[in-house]
Amino acid sequence: MARGESKRERDRRERKRSNQGAQSELVATAYHEAAHAVAAHAVGRRVVYLRITPVTLPVGHPQNTADVPVVSLGFQLSEPLMAAEVNARHTSGEPFTGAETEWLLQETVISLAGPVMESPDGTPGATMADDFRAFGQIAGMLGRTDERDGVKVVEPEFLRRVERATRQVVSELLEHVIALSKALLETPEMDEKTAQAALAAIPAGSHRHLLDELLTAP
Repeated sequence: MARGESKRERDRRERKRSNQGAQSELVATAYHEAAHAVAAHAVGRRVVYLRITPVTLPVGHPQNTADVPVVSLGFQLSEPLMAAEVNARHTSGEPFTGAETEWLLQETVISLAGPVMESPDGTPGATMADDFRAFGQIAGMLGRTDERDGVKVVEPEFLRRVERATRQVVSELLEHVIALSKALLETPEMDEKTAQAALAAIPAGSHRHLLDELLTAP
């Protein structure tokens, strides 16, 4: 405590510091989720829900794979909702249909968009763990993983291709990501109508062609 500082002044200073930290985290979450949403829209999905307010997910929640409650800082949902169908196909061992393969490739770009926006230099952050985990799972489903020292890792070439495509989407639509992040700070939870209005300036599927390059990846 600074000399001559009263307890009230110290408490006020600590509250201000805490509020600034919370605001900084909210801004980072807004950029992160905006990038997910813009990428989803750009590769042909329809964004139906966005949130940047923290929510505690109980054990057993579809978005919580842990055995303890976890805090979700933000969330983006886009249609079509094919996770159950894709998981069932993968479990059965049957080959994916063309639509299912495209959906999975869309997921790879969407999952990396948040981290690319949040950390342009590629430095991983704690909030990106779920995105990288999801990317790894999808790469495994697509048969794009190798085993090294008994550990499955994403094929480097596939990772490079998806990262390059994702960076192209984010860089070419950066002004829209920024605009959506600002809109989310004003409206922290968006339903389908609000989200679609916020994304209306971007042609739907504007970067869908990039998925073709991922499909031809060796």
